[in-house]
Amino acid sequence: NHDACDKGRHIGVDVARSGADNNVACLVEDGVLTNFQHWQSPDTMVTTEHIARLTREWRVDPGNLHVEQDGIGGAVVDRLRESGIMCDAVQSGGSQLGDWRDLTGDMHFSNRKAELSFALRQGLIKGHLKIPRQFALFWKDLDRINMEPDIEKGIYKLEPKKRLRARTGSSPDFADALIVSMSRQGACPMIYWV
Repeated sequence: NHDACDKGRHIGVDVARSGADNNVACLVEDGVLTNFQHWQSPDTMVTTEHIARLTREWRVDPGNLHVEQDGIGGAVVDRLRESGIMCDAVQSGGSQLGDWRDLTGDMHFSNRKAELSFALRQGLIKGHLKIPRQFALFWKDLDRINMEPDIEKGIYKLEPKKRLRARTGSSPDFADALIVSMSRQGACPMIYWV
């Protein structure tokens, strides 16, 4: 049932390593961004406790918490699972999974994050997803992310983060959390809108 996949409450979390980067958690309800929190802490225990609290406060069902596990996020995923909180560990650098095929078609992507980023953009364009105007930080971040074709490999890829940081001066933490919220590998295998 596709309603179980694209409906309900989903949290996406981008875990920051250090410096000026933010940990960001965003809440998407029935395809609409409704809430978010950001904080700075390199301590994975503090971040894990914060995410656990938000999961309870925002009443998110098991499997609908999506945490980027690349880098330091892996420690947060492990801690959440140790404390009994089921979460979808999103491997941004991993292979595409095809859970948004109605939005991505037969396109091929360099990694999971490129796939989810494209699905997010298509969902916004087609009106399946909405970001209200008051969430300007998300719009600003999404506007800075570039996707480019790799003609030789026949895939689409995101601009490397190092180059994006050099061009914009910061990491797109808010957009990254929203992109991670698009994962449905923990909730269901495929999503189809009719």
